[in-house]
Amino acid sequence: MSHPQAGADTSAAVLSSPRTRWTQIVLGMLCMLVPGTLLYGWTVFVLPIDQVTGWGRPAIQTAFTFFVLSEACLMFLMGPLVDRYGPRPSMALAGILVALGGYINSGATSLGMLYVGEIIAGVGSGIVTCATVANAVKWFPDRGRGFAAGITVMGFALGALITILPLVDFIQSYGYRATFLWFGVSMGLLLLVCSLFMRAPSEGEVRPATVSLAEGYTPLEMMKTKPFWLLFVMFAFIVSGAHLVTAHLAPLANDFKIANVDVPLFAGAITVSGLKLALVVDRVCNAVGRPIFGGLSDKIGREYTMAIAFGLEAVAIFALLQVVHDPLWFAVLSGAVFLAFGEIYVLMPVIIADIYGEKHAATNYGVLYIAKGLASVWVPVSSWLVKETG
Repeated sequence: MSHPQAGADTSAAVLSSPRTRWTQIVLGMLCMLVPGTLLYGWTVFVLPIDQVTGWGRPAIQTAFTFFVLSEACLMFLMGPLVDRYGPRPSMALAGILVALGGYINSGATSLGMLYVGEIIAGVGSGIVTCATVANAVKWFPDRGRGFAAGITVMGFALGALITILPLVDFIQSYGYRATFLWFGVSMGLLLLVCSLFMRAPSEGEVRPATVSLAEGYTPLEMMKTKPFWLLFVMFAFIVSGAHLVTAHLAPLANDFKIANVDVPLFAGAITVSGLKLALVVDRVCNAVGRPIFGGLSDKIGREYTMAIAFGLEAVAIFALLQVVHDPLWFAVLSGAVFLAFGEIYVLMPVIIADIYGEKHAATNYGVLYIAKGLASVWVPVSSWLVKETG
């Protein structure tokens, strides 16, 4: 049911080795470092941009909304490209767009330029997400699909974990403009290098899926079914809350005066600021939660796994609001939010492939991903509410 990449050998008669399949998963994980850095790293740019330009938080946070909207709402347009040609040309194009977005942001002298840079980077980020996840479910059409997808999207969280503190230090040392430029170019080059080795499975390399209900629903066929719209609403609701925490984590820590409060760890052997601790804990939890929930879904089912994750996230958000003035508990409970939130990017593409087949897996997931873009509108709205009401 998978579409071989153009130019690939379609005469393979034997199944691929586990090494071949997992090599593609690792490459996908490396590529996912990029959109993770772009999304979760945004929060540390907000205050420096405002301090230099005076544009105001609501206007600056609108750039985040444009990024997510372009990543999510345009991803379904990139899906046919991925489904038809495979991940290699798709990833190369994404690398060019990400580097270009960073270059534009570095020289932005107006909000309009900043928005354009974020839109271009968002399109590149969406291509990466679309191509890597679709490739993962095609290489693992049946057993282990949830865990394979979890490892792939773990890179999304690892990107922020690896780069968040260097981003903070780089901004402090060289300014946000230089940071936009060098990180944008570096991430674009990473995608270009990985694209040289990525490919979709050729005919006969993987066993046909046994869990799909059809040879392959088209997007229009999928959108006529009730399960799709239920998944769409669930996706939008969960991502709405997570976006608010993601975009406002640094401003929130500053507003409640815990960002620069020292937190002693390991009986005082290490001391770290409240904001840095929260950033690290959140990224670690976001990373490890994805393969954990993906693997769990292979064992107990996708629906039960989502129920567990959503319940945990609701409890964590409520508890976070009760102890927001304590830097240690702020870090721990915001980490719990990210632990539960990350599974949405594992289970949703897997469920789409389970139900609607792999033939249009990238395009169908791109349609569902529009829910993420719609959820992003709450970020500038919430900034405006804080400004107007306190």
